[in-house]
Amino acid sequence: MRLATFGSSVYPQVNRPTAFAVATLSASATVGAAVAAVGPQVAGSVAGAAVVIGILRSSGVAFALYLLVPPFLKGFLQPLVPVDLTVALGLACVLHVAYGIVAKRVSIRMSALILWFALLAMITVGSLYAPDQSLAFSRVQNWVGLVLLPLLVGFWVACDQRELERFIWTCLAVGLFVTLLAVLAISPSRRLLVDFSSTINVGRASLMVPFIVFLYVMKDGPGWMRGPLLAVLPLTLVVSFAAGARGPLLMFFALAATLSIWHVARGRRIAKGTLAGAAAAVVMLGITVAVMPLPSVPIDRFDRLAAYVTEGEMAADGSMAARLAAADLSVSIFEEHPALGAGTGAFAYYSQSVPTISGIENPHNILLELAADWGAMGLVLFVVLVLAAIRRRPAAPVWTAVWGLFLFFLANAMLGSFFDNRAFWGFALLLLAAPVAVRPRRSTTEPGEGAVPGGESVQPQPRGHTIEVRL
Repeated sequence: MRLATFGSSVYPQVNRPTAFAVATLSASATVGAAVAAVGPQVAGSVAGAAVVIGILRSSGVAFALYLLVPPFLKGFLQPLVPVDLTVALGLACVLHVAYGIVAKRVSIRMSALILWFALLAMITVGSLYAPDQSLAFSRVQNWVGLVLLPLLVGFWVACDQRELERFIWTCLAVGLFVTLLAVLAISPSRRLLVDFSSTINVGRASLMVPFIVFLYVMKDGPGWMRGPLLAVLPLTLVVSFAAGARGPLLMFFALAATLSIWHVARGRRIAKGTLAGAAAAVVMLGITVAVMPLPSVPIDRFDRLAAYVTEGEMAADGSMAARLAAADLSVSIFEEHPALGAGTGAFAYYSQSVPTISGIENPHNILLELAADWGAMGLVLFVVLVLAAIRRRPAAPVWTAVWGLFLFFLANAMLGSFFDNRAFWGFALLLLAAPVAVRPRRSTTEPGEGAVPGGESVQPQPRGHTIEVRL
């Protein structure tokens, strides 16, 4: 049911250059006035962000870079630019949001908007009874500035097929670039370490590539790209293994197996091209492992994990011990505050009193963090949001790729944090904002223009800013 329409029937259409200029000037003036008292460094960041906006004319590209560059490539690109990349790319997304409002070219689902701002309400309310309110308010500010507002551009990307395709191709480019840089750093004598990102993020960025290739490129991408991309797939797995990224690899294989079983269980046939591509990727993986020297340290990490799973032996695995201690603390906090949790940032506050995990700000599991900080309220809201996103999957292959990447980052959220998980929230918002078909209205007049036999009248869709909600 459409609640309201703001479009060309009331307001004159604004062309793209004019709208973009108005949005850029107004947003830059607002941000500049807000940070004028902070100092020249922030002012320089704002000026640099304006330059970035001039380059990133595509909201899909800007959105993908903001989700993926800060966690995966910031350490590599930051020395090359004079401004903070996170601030610049975040401002790029905010300016695209401003442009969309001026041009009135976005369709916003009210249910998605309500869920999105419900997250803000949750962490804001949680800050009122948090044990450390200064930490809590700081997290609320970071959420608003780095997640809530910039990611609103997902509504703009979701309603434009061209921008969505640019978004997914940019995700593929980032994954391939990280994979290439990591391959060049592989050494047979030590675990893969890169100076631009953490090992777990290297694994996540590389493992995005297989999802995009099989869910989108093999179905709807250019034919000439399929062979080269299949040849690169083994390198993504080798990079993840050499980095010792146990969590991302386990989540990748578990999710791939689950999706395959689910696909077959629904009575659908797997395309011959997909099967052939998977077989070719497996063969190339074997060849790659045979000719590429891999370090032994990652093997030891997987051996320790297997020993813990099969025998309960910790085997001096400090990472596993710290995660288990963090899980115990989260459960203890939840047992004491089951309904609303102990407040925003409660885990980070109470972990300082536990010597084995002092300095760890989150339990490396989004469910445990939700339980500790916001209790059952947070868990219920998260489950509702995830289920709503999973159900939203238009039939186009590009949306299938978005859906697959959302599930991948959802699985990785079981090893991550609520606040430091921008990619997960970005893919979730895309699915929540996915376009919906408006049911045709029943006409009470004589069939004529726009009408079909039987009294069904297909109403033309106004171009412009629409707000829709499905009941």
